[in-house]
Amino acid sequence: METRYREKTAFTTPYGLYQFKVKPFGLFNAPGTIQRLMETSLRGLVGSKCLVYLEDMTETFCRITKEHTTRLQDVLDHLRKVGLKVKPEKCQLMKRKVAYLGHIISEKGIATDPSKTRAVKEWQAPSCVSELRQFLGLASYYRKFVNGFASIAAPLHRLLEGDAEWKWTEDCQVAFDALKHQLTSAPILAYPDFRRRFLVDVDASGDGLGAVLSQKDGSKERVVAYASRSLTKPERRYCVTRREMLRLVCALREFRPYLYGQRVLVRTDHSCLRWLRNFKEPEGQVARCLLSLAELDFEVEHRPGRLHGNADALSRTTPSGSAVVAQTLRDQLLTVQQADPEIQLLRQWVTSGSWPTLCSHEYCRDLNMTWQQGPIWIVQEDLICRHRDVLTADEGATQVLVPRALRSEIMRCLHNSRYVGHLGERQTLSRIRSRFYWLGMSGDVHLWCRTCTQCAARKGPSKNSRALMQPMTAGIPLQRVGMDILGPLEKTPSGN
Repeated sequence: METRYREKTAFTTPYGLYQFKVKPFGLFNAPGTIQRLMETSLRGLVGSKCLVYLEDMTETFCRITKEHTTRLQDVLDHLRKVGLKVKPEKCQLMKRKVAYLGHIISEKGIATDPSKTRAVKEWQAPSCVSELRQFLGLASYYRKFVNGFASIAAPLHRLLEGDAEWKWTEDCQVAFDALKHQLTSAPILAYPDFRRRFLVDVDASGDGLGAVLSQKDGSKERVVAYASRSLTKPERRYCVTRREMLRLVCALREFRPYLYGQRVLVRTDHSCLRWLRNFKEPEGQVARCLLSLAELDFEVEHRPGRLHGNADALSRTTPSGSAVVAQTLRDQLLTVQQADPEIQLLRQWVTSGSWPTLCSHEYCRDLNMTWQQGPIWIVQEDLICRHRDVLTADEGATQVLVPRALRSEIMRCLHNSRYVGHLGERQTLSRIRSRFYWLGMSGDVHLWCRTCTQCAARKGPSKNSRALMQPMTAGIPLQRVGMDILGPLEKTPSGN
């Protein structure tokens, strides 16, 4: 990058500001610039001897080795003329098949890249009946394309019987792996046919987002690609409508190379999305959502949840690596909670299922107040947590109980950190309250914000102070003369 533009790529870290010397990922105009550079550099070769998409190049296939070598030499000569270099470690020469833009290109044709079905391939073995039902819901939706589906899935269906004991055997694992293989192999994943209409099935749950891109082949639906991802911490607090809207945006962005310039049918089990484009004056997140989707031509169709099992199952399968609480902070909280005798006593009350009718520890204010709140405490991922509101408590609406030893660290991270920006007392309290809880939290946050030296140094005075009036001294008579203009005045009856 030119020196004068480097400061525009600056980013902040705990160790100061840094800026890029070469083009980083994520710049808005970078893809167009690179594509223009590559097409200009390989002018006369693109489309006839090679294909170019950004920095990815592939030479068109030749049946004769000599012809292949000649085309390769032409490409390298053009790159040498403009001063571009290729990295040998990233080059694949004389291959019968290569991975290019999500496809496996070979002499036999174009096949689907296995990485596109990662959401299904990385599906972990179910650990309970609920997770098994989610997987079978997805598999059953495409059972028309799986040969011998009933016999393959028989060991799994036996676990769903009313009086069956949950025991994951080797037969269950074999059936599970076989169904995953059938779901991710032909003819499940079909080639996209741009002469036909694309179907996008979207769904969102409290844990993740799921989408399926498919096309109709006669009376059947053939899957082109799967997509799913877990929700971030802020996204988990979205209402159902906002999560469904987020899934729609993510799905259409994910499948944009297929959908751009096509008339698309989006199917969802949330009827509110049908009116997404009918807002007269959209604001906030709805306006940003509509702006990001303006380039695509799509219509939304409502489908009952019982017919929406393909996308629903993907949304409820969270990829590995997601966690409600960051692993390092979770381990720290768990260690300190286990070392706190009051919290350990509370853990005994919760795990035993019998809440004491009388607290015998009146000398301990925190424990006594905790006992008075009643049995609203739960154990979640080995952490003692509290429902934010007993009457409206739903999945995810919990607060982790913070021991005394970590309260200052929590307030420092959510107020003093450079990524937070020293928010005011009300916003800081709202941030902490959304995830954590301890007795006297409001007072502690109030004192922390009032005693923050950086906030005090940057805060202006609340009122403009007036200087005290002082008489002006003079050394000799008539040294200072004050004048004022008055008039014209009306004459008095006496003529004055």
